[in-house]
Amino acid sequence: MRRKPIVYALGFIVLLVAVLFLTLYPFGETKATKENVQSLNDQLFAANIRLGMGEKELLQQYGEGMYQEGFGGYYRNYVSLKLQVGIAGDSDHDLFGRVSYLEFSNPSYSIYGIHPGVTMELSREILRERGFKLLTEEIYHSGEISVSLHGEEEVESVQLWFDDKDLRDRQY
Repeated sequence: MRRKPIVYALGFIVLLVAVLFLTLYPFGETKATKENVQSLNDQLFAANIRLGMGEKELLQQYGEGMYQEGFGGYYRNYVSLKLQVGIAGDSDHDLFGRVSYLEFSNPSYSIYGIHPGVTMELSREILRERGFKLLTEEIYHSGEISVSLHGEEEVESVQLWFDDKDLRDRQY
């Protein structure tokens, strides 16, 4: 007779733990993601576009642009702005359905003060001072943010993206 209250109590505890887990587990965007993105956005000047910006807001401000399918998402090219914006299309991506990639060749845009026309040497130095590590000949990485500089003596274009740590081994 005494077993029923114990079984109910154990069932209640299991249910409570499950509810707490589902409520508190950081599905999707984590605190670290928000800090990485916010830190970058504080130094990003590119037509008021920010990583993590919703596609709806992007379309309201800049229109459709030229749509282009990509791997793990798609792009909107704004030729007159010299800007390409990538939207994450993988539902496992922390920035799913939002801006996760930018590429610009407009000298009016910058990240950490790096813009087209600045010397490659100075740009690399700025990234190193900001804690970015060289991954390949042209890609610098810090946390979940990657920056790629293109050009010979001077920067011609800059790519930056949110490199979701949980998807780095995923092949599209």
